[in-house]
Amino acid sequence: GGGGAAGPMLVRFRHAGGDLGPFEFAPSALAGLLKQRVVLEFPQADLIGKHTAPANAAEVTLIAAGRLLADNTAIGDLKALLGNPTEEEVVTMHVVIRPPKPAAPGGKKTPSKTESQCCVVQ
Repeated sequence: GGGGAAGPMLVRFRHAGGDLGPFEFAPSALAGLLKQRVVLEFPQADLIGKHTAPANAAEVTLIAAGRLLADNTAIGDLKALLGNPTEEEVVTMHVVIRPPKPAAPGGKKTPSKTESQCCVVQ
């Protein structure tokens, strides 16, 4: 191991219904590309239960080490965050599919409780 050359990264996508992958990506691959891969692979994935496949990458949210990934994030930049995996180690990213919701009449915004739960230690 260790030649300094950045080899491919193995990424497994973990979804509520099961795992997709692992797939090989170059460290220079952007999160947006990974989302497109999820869209491609999702319909054939062997998932438990009924899950609606994402129509496009915009409906896919990727989370690595508790962090939401922006489309322009190169996955190689996440290596330190992910514990500097070797080429043989599989990195797990969590996938959340969010189909666009039809606009609610009246436009009321419901405050979401999930936002505030993360990492608040009193």
